[in-house]
Amino acid sequence: MKTKSNLIPNTVIFIIILAVFFTIFNVTRRTHDNRLMNREVMEYYSYLSAVIINKNFTPDFAVKDPTRINNKFFPLQGHDNSNVLKKTMGLSMLNAPFFYVAHNYTLFTKDFLADGFTHPYQFALILGGVFYFYLGLIFLRNTLLRFFTPVVTTLAIFIIVTGTNLFLLLLL
Repeated sequence: MKTKSNLIPNTVIFIIILAVFFTIFNVTRRTHDNRLMNREVMEYYSYLSAVIINKNFTPDFAVKDPTRINNKFFPLQGHDNSNVLKKTMGLSMLNAPFFYVAHNYTLFTKDFLADGFTHPYQFALILGGVFYFYLGLIFLRNTLLRFFTPVVTTLAIFIIVTGTNLFLLLLL
């Protein structure tokens, strides 16, 4: 049932997303100094560049030519002496649509190197994170509205976003 009081949680979610975008692009420097692509993110993200750009599911290319990848892959050696990626590929699957858009943009404009790690790819990774953050807030809102009033739902969403490290994780 849609009422005017349901606009309150929607407005708060909209304001939170605006705050996230403002903070990402005006306060933090994550897109400027390559802080976005730290080691843990790289381990989850490496499947995308390995499969789509290097056409190889295993990171053998990273071991054969380590200068080309400049410490962007961290393969482990399996029991059969093959190279394997340490993390699961779930986050890569979630980020794949955003990666494809960035990759096609990079190939089309030729302004950036299409290696999976330049600014368009980082921007796509940020957009993917904000998209799934927004999706999570929408699911949280819908679930809370089943059991609580819109005012309680709004308060809960605001407290969860500002009172936990959820907002901080988007900024690091």
